[in-house]
Amino acid sequence: SPPHTTTPPTTPPPPPAPQINLLNSNKQYENIETAILYLNKHIYTADDKKWMHFSIDDSIEVFEDITDKQYNSIFENKELKELKELHDSYGMVVSLYFFYEKDGFDLSMVTDKYASEFSDNSDWLKVGFHSYDENTNYALEKGEKGIKDYNLVMTELLRITGSSECIDHVPRIHLYAGNEDVIRSWSGAIERPRGYLSADDDRNIYLLNSNQSKYVAQLDYYYDIWNDIYFVPTDIRLEKTDNLGLDLMQKSDNHYVIIFTHEWALDSNMYKKIEECCRWAQEREYLWNYFENTLE
Repeated sequence: SPPHTTTPPTTPPPPPAPQINLLNSNKQYENIETAILYLNKHIYTADDKKWMHFSIDDSIEVFEDITDKQYNSIFENKELKELKELHDSYGMVVSLYFFYEKDGFDLSMVTDKYASEFSDNSDWLKVGFHSYDENTNYALEKGEKGIKDYNLVMTELLRITGSSECIDHVPRIHLYAGNEDVIRSWSGAIERPRGYLSADDDRNIYLLNSNQSKYVAQLDYYYDIWNDIYFVPTDIRLEKTDNLGLDLMQKSDNHYVIIFTHEWALDSNMYKKIEECCRWAQEREYLWNYFENTLE
């Protein structure tokens, strides 16, 4: 019998799908599925060096000290002096994430006499948003409050440091909190965040539910196409680790290792832990970097 054949369709093919232009992106995609496949590809290659990043949450006392003491240099402040020594010795980079207000002191009171010095060191020392204060929970706030607080902090940080080059656009938000209304409001903020450092534990993060949060924790990063932001899991909270060497080794399969502590936890023992991280990275030829530097 003759082979089975089909008659070509006589109807014209459907028109091309409309292209999708994502928020703050000049890339276009044929459909959401294509965009997800493209944007959740690895943003590094197998040959890229692994890297580390270190940050300090709940910051503000460092600015209160340099304002009160009126040093000749910001590096006369103990915290900044210790961090610079680690940078000079190991190449460490650090981000300080700031409250606007704590115990009656706020960022509007901070001197801007050191702006040029902060700008000169912006390749390794950056600042970013954390929260209005320690009592603010952005899971419970409206977008109007979120954008007001973010812009308030960012305006002062730009004044104090003198340059947008000093801003870390992938901050860690207090309590890893931010509902959808707040997260969307921040897309229009001054120095708009490109993403957020997410939890070092199993809590729900930002606008994600439990299953989504667990999924993100298993990745090097996750791109949220609908909000045009990245979530980058935090790996190690230094004040909670009793065996830092073991914790670092358990994260060594990660392409990057994100480590942090809090300003209130900084003491001689904590600086030793930070240096242990630096030595571990140096011995294994890790680089130091900021996540936003890896983005296109």
